[in-house]
Amino acid sequence: MKVWIICIPGFEGDFEPIAAFSDMDKAGDYIESKGFHSWSLDNLTIDDPEEE
Repeated sequence: MKVWIICIPGFEGDFEPIAAFSDMDKAGDYIESKGFHSWSLDNLTIDDPEEE
């Protein structure tokens, strides 16, 4: 499973996560709707839970 994390510059200039989406297109739509000028879109892969 992939998760798309949207990050924007925070108070001290470090990028801070503000939203997460399971679909890259939805993440892109969110960025456009908010009008962010500086942003980062990170792709994280979530491991499947290990069976016990």
